[in-house]
Amino acid sequence: MNLLNKNKYRFKNEYRTNTKKYFDKPISKILFVNPYSVIDDRLNFTNFFQRKSCDRNNLIKETVLNCVNNPSFFNRYFEGEEISLETKRDRYKIKRLEMIIHLYDTVPAKETLLFKYSPNARFKREYNTPEHGLQFIFSHENNNLIVYLIDLYHLAIPSKKNKKGEFFSIKEEFEIRRKYKKGIEEIIFCEDMIKVK
Repeated sequence: MNLLNKNKYRFKNEYRTNTKKYFDKPISKILFVNPYSVIDDRLNFTNFFQRKSCDRNNLIKETVLNCVNNPSFFNRYFEGEEISLETKRDRYKIKRLEMIIHLYDTVPAKETLLFKYSPNARFKREYNTPEHGLQFIFSHENNNLIVYLIDLYHLAIPSKKNKKGEFFSIKEEFEIRRKYKKGIEEIIFCEDMIKVK
């Protein structure tokens, strides 16, 4: 599939179809490169959890573990958007993601192959949650999904809209969550989970 097909944005149905074709490729494993949280005031980004335990935290943990243990869960319950197209908007997304991913001390993501995936309508219906907020930023390499970033609040690439159809302000969303201190490593991951070293 040509990843630089700029016509994907012309028609929503065609766009979704092309994205689905890409992920007809098999997924053997889902590997998380950065299994801990980061925060940056300059980028208005955080993926820390609230300290208090809540149903949302438990649901995110269950979702990630289901993806790791059964990649078909990912195919069934997530839908995606390619963010490697050569458009002005995508260049901004790639640059922002590159800066956020560089907050980690691991090998940088291959920005030309990045994808954003979020829980789909089936997930929200079956898990009885109107909003989930979780996004994965990853590449597909040798039948593995390499997850570079777990975005808990759509702060890396905003996609949440208000009632007027306008995107929420990243800064305002960040300000709500900047004091959260519980890391992904405390909620989701443990030593025996599959991780890229």
